[in-house]
Amino acid sequence: MTVETHAQLHSRPLGTPLPDCAHACSVSLPTWQDVIDYEEGRPETLALLETGYPRFLIHPIVRQLFKSCAGRFAGADEASFAFPSRASAQRCVAFLERQSEYTGRIDDVGYAGLHAVTFPATCAATVQKYWQHSGEIVSSRLAQGALDGGVPAEAPEAERSLARRIASFSSAPEENVLLYPSGMAAIFHAHRFLREVFPGRATAQIGFAYLDTVKIQEWFGEGIHSFPHGREADFGELESLAKAGRLAGAFAEFPTNPLLDSVDLERIHGILSKHGVPLVVDDTIGTFLNVDPFPHADFVATSLTKSFSGTGDVMSGSLVLSPHSAFAAKHAGLLRSMHDVRLSAADAEALDGNSRGFVERQRAMNANAERLAGFLAAHPAVETVYYPKYRSTDPFRKLMREGGGWGALLSIVLRDAPRNSPAFYDALDVPKGPSLGTNFTLVCPYTMIAHYRELEWAEAQGVSRWLVRVSAGTEPYDLIEARFAAALDALA
Repeated sequence: MTVETHAQLHSRPLGTPLPDCAHACSVSLPTWQDVIDYEEGRPETLALLETGYPRFLIHPIVRQLFKSCAGRFAGADEASFAFPSRASAQRCVAFLERQSEYTGRIDDVGYAGLHAVTFPATCAATVQKYWQHSGEIVSSRLAQGALDGGVPAEAPEAERSLARRIASFSSAPEENVLLYPSGMAAIFHAHRFLREVFPGRATAQIGFAYLDTVKIQEWFGEGIHSFPHGREADFGELESLAKAGRLAGAFAEFPTNPLLDSVDLERIHGILSKHGVPLVVDDTIGTFLNVDPFPHADFVATSLTKSFSGTGDVMSGSLVLSPHSAFAAKHAGLLRSMHDVRLSAADAEALDGNSRGFVERQRAMNANAERLAGFLAAHPAVETVYYPKYRSTDPFRKLMREGGGWGALLSIVLRDAPRNSPAFYDALDVPKGPSLGTNFTLVCPYTMIAHYRELEWAEAQGVSRWLVRVSAGTEPYDLIEARFAAALDALA
């Protein structure tokens, strides 16, 4: 634990970057009403946001790059976005044409493979949807390099170091590790690959999923078969779809976000592999240290933005071909040939440095989260604690690594939640904003942020709109507990 991390354990003013640096991946939303105002797009709230989660709110440095591209390529009533490759720009234009009656022009920015898409300004929201859901973003570091000009950096040593570090958790060769500019880009490219192998087939989502994972399957494929609970009752239908050749693949989070349920990956993969259907597992919440999904997955996607980086200042993701998968081995060449969006050199170097302390940090975060979950479960103001130790424990325990733990993420619902959740959140003196896995404790009203436009749908899936998600940091545990205790005591 560093002095800096200790000092970070306070709520910050609205709009402050989290952490306090130029490339921060989160932003302070210190009150429940701030979250609502952000989701409603209130100008006075948005004007105070110095940054935001980069897929949702364009980073200020990236906005400068867009402005520069518009000055070079756009005419009157037009706007420009930059994308990390010509191929990603082409996919954006194709998405725009599907979603509207308009198209876009593509121009080479002249730096590190960046290409600009120029389009009618009225289509900006549609183009931003592609940016958000595909995860094919330009990072703030890459944008800064483009604005500064000069020769683009290369970082082969950092890339090899990252591939080696990630591969060490799977017994996979380094060439099985593909790096992307975000975790969502890794999932998006896994989906592209499945559609290429099995054109015309839908995909399946097993267990409650992050919104953008669902949107990828709905908007970019042939539809989605949803099994939001991933229970025994779903397995018969899942096998029927697989046996009938109707599935291109299936996606599952392990554990799920934000309820921290763990589906039976061994059983699911057994059903799917029998019929040649691949399984993509998102282990971002479980982390490389805590769980080993590789024997029961064909591909493992991870948001490296989260625990692997820890600092919260690098967007990145990986897709690893499982060394246990005959399907992944058979199609490895095709997947690698489709790897046309990559992590920038500057981000690779930053991530390589951040991730060197991953194992030690994650163990500290595991310990803090487990103790905090126990404290909250025993508190009379708390109705439910969602934590892998208390939820679907057998599937998680079967895949738990030696030396691993239950993870750093937990969620709670308070008693009399409509009254108490906003009051508790407002009183809690810790950093509050989107993202997770940071070295510093980070809290958000997850459902309000991730599913504000479909709150009733989320609640029908068992996810309360009043749920508060907690990502435990590396601070001294007693300090964390004291902050939560004080916020709960304020409800009395």
